[in-house]
Amino acid sequence: FSDEDMNWMIGDPVFYQKWSHLMVQIIAKGNRIKIIHDLTRGLDEILSSIQLWIPLYLSGAIEPYYYPRKRDGIYKRSLYIAPGLCAVSSTSIGTMTADESTAVFHQDLRMVEALENEFNHYLNLCKPLMSIFTPDRHQDYLSLLESFESENAPTIFKTQHLSMLSMPEVLIESVLLKYYKASSNENKSFYYKRLENFRKTLKRNDFTEIFSIPREEALVASKVKINLPNPFESIEAFYTPDEYRRHFDHVAVLNKHYDNYNVCIEKNECSLGYTLYAKEGIGIIVSKTTIPAVVLFIQESNLFAGFWDLLIEMKEQNKE
Repeated sequence: FSDEDMNWMIGDPVFYQKWSHLMVQIIAKGNRIKIIHDLTRGLDEILSSIQLWIPLYLSGAIEPYYYPRKRDGIYKRSLYIAPGLCAVSSTSIGTMTADESTAVFHQDLRMVEALENEFNHYLNLCKPLMSIFTPDRHQDYLSLLESFESENAPTIFKTQHLSMLSMPEVLIESVLLKYYKASSNENKSFYYKRLENFRKTLKRNDFTEIFSIPREEALVASKVKINLPNPFESIEAFYTPDEYRRHFDHVAVLNKHYDNYNVCIEKNECSLGYTLYAKEGIGIIVSKTTIPAVVLFIQESNLFAGFWDLLIEMKEQNKE
């Protein structure tokens, strides 16, 4: 936990890269991290925190929480604890910077235990920051997705290339048959429900799709991934050049037919390593794009606002 100035962590790019590398190593060794986020920060700090932590969240090894009530913001605290080993603690007042406060490294196990108790008492006052879905909860995720897509609200969907929602029905059937075979009827039923909700949204609210155009060589080599409906199935699907052209042409048809459908093509091909699917006032689904899949669902208002502003910024930067 820390509600102190974050500049000590992100102010020096060299240190930040080293910190990120070490955090990845900690997770790779099988450790889990409980973190209590401070959501009273300004928008810039919230956006920095998003970019800092989302790749780690998508490892499935992070348990994020937040304190739901107001705090006075006078006394600020940092606690980094490896139970039974060591801890770092720091306290500052008001607007003091990291340079003005003192961090203390503890190895006395009695002190480490006392700080662990302090953290756990605060944790008991907190709420989970988001729902985290891993393969063992894939049915829960599909139920969430169905409920999420039935909500009519302004929507922004950021994918690397294209979403299956904008794929023509004939191509959907072909793709489902190719990759799902025996279960294609069940998957078709699920997808037709998604398409129905998609069209309802288009009639009432803006729906913006942000994506980039793949490199020609990747397309010719059939290495451009299709966003299949269930990220928890260990299936990787790829467009043929003709399939991609048909999908892209249908995007143009949707853009012409529906005034509420907006297309933003990123000027440079960009993969965040995850997709962002947000409905204003409802929440945001963050999905890792590589196997093993992890999906986050965020509704907390401050964090959602940070994501929404990030997506609006992407939309404005890539307006045609």
